[in-house]
Amino acid sequence: MNARREVREVEDVVDTARDDELADAHRHIAHLADELARARKKEIELIRLKAALLSRANHEFRTPLTIIDGVASRMSRQSDKLSPTEIEARCDSIRSSVSDLLSLTNSMLNELSLDLSTLTGVKRPDAG
Repeated sequence: MNARREVREVEDVVDTARDDELADAHRHIAHLADELARARKKEIELIRLKAALLSRANHEFRTPLTIIDGVASRMSRQSDKLSPTEIEARCDSIRSSVSDLLSLTNSMLNELSLDLSTLTGVKRPDAG
């Protein structure tokens, strides 16, 4: 009878160890599932930001580019009829639109950098 009791004790120890290992594996799987869910949430937010950036860029960049193109086209067509003052005024308009476009570009890049650093936890280079 001693041998049977020892076998049962060994079986109990093995069952307990197996149950502990299974519990550890379940906890690890749950942890990995949580990490995966957080990563997916970040990915979805990054996709949303990308779509928003593309939409905004499409709209915001086209306006100054259209102005630049329009002014330059008119200058080209009317170059023989324009006085130096009119040419200067149109060049100022082009420079102003280029400045607006550069400002917009910098602003969008800063916003995107800030949004990405917030999502990823990576500091912006200029954030010190």
